[in-house]
Amino acid sequence: MNGDAYLCAMTFDEEAELINYARYGKDTGFHCVNSLKRHPDGNILFAGCNGYVAVILWAQDQFHLINSIPNVINSPVTDMSFSKDTLYVVSDHDKGIVIYFNDDYLKRDPAGPEPAHGRYRNLDKNPNKMSLAD
Repeated sequence: MNGDAYLCAMTFDEEAELINYARYGKDTGFHCVNSLKRHPDGNILFAGCNGYVAVILWAQDQFHLINSIPNVINSPVTDMSFSKDTLYVVSDHDKGIVIYFNDDYLKRDPAGPEPAHGRYRNLDKNPNKMSLAD
């Protein structure tokens, strides 16, 4: 409950070299990524964290935090599954939430401007050099 959440992108070969990473600190409230799912039709990732489901765009070799959806269940997200335009989120053995999303938003041009409600992280591969612009 006190740590930072990390996502790493690596090459998918024998070198497994780091392409980029994102660190989500105390300001996000994520603390840990427990479950990660990629949307089947786009370059959107859903990261199940302790109190949120983070919606993250992978574009131009960087992670872009688009939105974070609060988990109304007081338990970490442990699993997620897709069905058409719905994300099913499991947080307990008998509790979960259902998230509906807009297909047009997922297929937006990644080279376009950041959404007004999103946050953009310009991350250097050096963890000591990081900036955050809203």
